[in-house]
Amino acid sequence: ELPMPGGGDSLELEQAFKDIAKALKAREQEQLFEILEHVSEWLKREYATKSKAVVYLHQILRIVYETVHGITGDFLLLDSDISGITEARSLQQAMELVKNYTVSGLAAISEAAQTSSERQAYKALDYIKENYANPELGLASVCAYLNISASHFSSIFKETTGKTFMEVLTNIRMEKAGILLRETSLKNYEIAERVGFTDPHYFSIAFKKTTGKTPKEIRRGEKGNAG
Repeated sequence: ELPMPGGGDSLELEQAFKDIAKALKAREQEQLFEILEHVSEWLKREYATKSKAVVYLHQILRIVYETVHGITGDFLLLDSDISGITEARSLQQAMELVKNYTVSGLAAISEAAQTSSERQAYKALDYIKENYANPELGLASVCAYLNISASHFSSIFKETTGKTFMEVLTNIRMEKAGILLRETSLKNYEIAERVGFTDPHYFSIAFKKTTGKTPKEIRRGEKGNAG
């Protein structure tokens, strides 16, 4: 089943090159290491000459570079990365260099994904702060605004803020309600409406659950302090 030494079919390598780009985009480090290991075995098995091995390994560097550069513009392929492989004393040393370069590419992709996820989470926070008074505001409207799926949004939002969408929305609404209770003489149902609740009774329950006090207690407490 193994190709004969010397007569190796480089189709196997071409597939490996495609898999490298795929695994990089998916940020699969284990898989990348397996593919590189496979390439290394292939080169040994084929008794590839040094110059041929160097050509293949340079090709991997280029694939890593192009894949990562396409995702985050500031990733480089330096002359020293290329010459390091040409001058390596052994296949093992050359593979080690390829591996290190791949890992740095992986780190650059993760960083880019992290920052774009954070950007979206903060954008969602701003959107909630601007629209908390709208009773229709929900996960669906935020996802439509950001143009991402609910499951993807939920995971990046929780990762960045440490809270779920509903927790953040409820906290913002209760914080605003607390200010209105302390600083205005608006009735409970009016405050409920201003913070996005259509049902004043449900507003009172949610307020108590979030703050530990009823709207009445907040009001009384403030008046007590003033007197």
